[in-house]
Amino acid sequence: MASPRSLRGPARPRTATLRDVLSELAEGNLRIDSDRMGTPPWPQHRRRMVVDSVLRGWPIGPVYVITTGRIPRVIDGAQRLTALLDFVKGAFAVDGLLSPVDPVLRELDGAHYAQLSTGMRQAVDDYPIVVIELDGIPPEHLRPIFVRLNGVDWLTPEQRLFIEAGGLGEQVRDLVNQAADRGLEPGRIGFSNVGLAYDEVVIRLLAATEARQVSAAADEFEKRAKTGEPVVDEVKRRAAGSLASLLRLPSVDGAGIRFSKATLLSWLLLLVQADQRFGPASAHHIGRLLEWFERQRRRISAGLKLSDPPPVISEYPALPYPELLNLFNEYAAIDALGATQILHRDVVLWLFLLACGGLPSESVSPGPRLFRLYAALADGADPDTAVTEVVSEGWGAW
Repeated sequence: MASPRSLRGPARPRTATLRDVLSELAEGNLRIDSDRMGTPPWPQHRRRMVVDSVLRGWPIGPVYVITTGRIPRVIDGAQRLTALLDFVKGAFAVDGLLSPVDPVLRELDGAHYAQLSTGMRQAVDDYPIVVIELDGIPPEHLRPIFVRLNGVDWLTPEQRLFIEAGGLGEQVRDLVNQAADRGLEPGRIGFSNVGLAYDEVVIRLLAATEARQVSAAADEFEKRAKTGEPVVDEVKRRAAGSLASLLRLPSVDGAGIRFSKATLLSWLLLLVQADQRFGPASAHHIGRLLEWFERQRRRISAGLKLSDPPPVISEYPALPYPELLNLFNEYAAIDALGATQILHRDVVLWLFLLACGGLPSESVSPGPRLFRLYAALADGADPDTAVTEVVSEGWGAW
């Protein structure tokens, strides 16, 4: 039977005023950790409901803070605090018509924080927040704790797997946070981390980088997530490098450059392979290719013609570029994260990289096979058949 000491655990509750908690956030003595569950941002209606609860004196639930590290971090309750901080700053007004209707709150409908009476503002400022500080908890245990705490039944088994991926999951979270600091955000790349989409891409990238096999992004990532064992530092460094290289590309900010999980993964796999085979200078060629490729494949998908010629060097004029873009789109549309689809997209990107002059050595793999593929396509081979043949010959190891 567990001793009383083992039952106490690392949680230390304290009560603070809303003013004090918001001041800590504003002064940088407390920071909000990025979302651990991949939940979408709260709609304005829900943000107003939190303010309404505070105005009524109703409970809004505790805030959980982890105290390891230099600055304590809010790891649960971030959306509540963000809503309240925005309200105090004047970002939105009271909704006095929420039910159950309260005659006092009805009179406040449309009022901002600064327009409240002195007594009402004081009541908001003095609202008690229960802060539960956690200390001594291994980082890999945090997300499983909050899965249980919040009862997130909306998670799919796969998403729950990402959250419960132990040390590997914390490495993924660290990489996602680093990438977010460099610009991995929906307005820039085209999709958000709702449903832990970024986490899934990064776990797949790590699985492939560790195995040095493109297909491992489909075949091995679930097994790796289940073991929860972290990858070695070199694998994490290479994955981080590919994320950083992509987000540094000026072309990512161009109009019409938007990714899905599948296409983002394909570009990251290309970057991590090219870096290992040819060094960091390969990112320049990939950036030039990406700027043209992503715009034009979207035109092809919409049934339009190419608006610009591909940025290929003179030695490679004969590729059926529209057909290859269409092929890439097809393999990015259905079962887009399956091994076959990932491998086919990888071959197409490498073929375009060859044509853009991005292979400094003809003898280094995958150069020889790409030259044979180019020759077959230049002779009129069907693109899908020719690419499928390359895949069937064991494409993807590096």
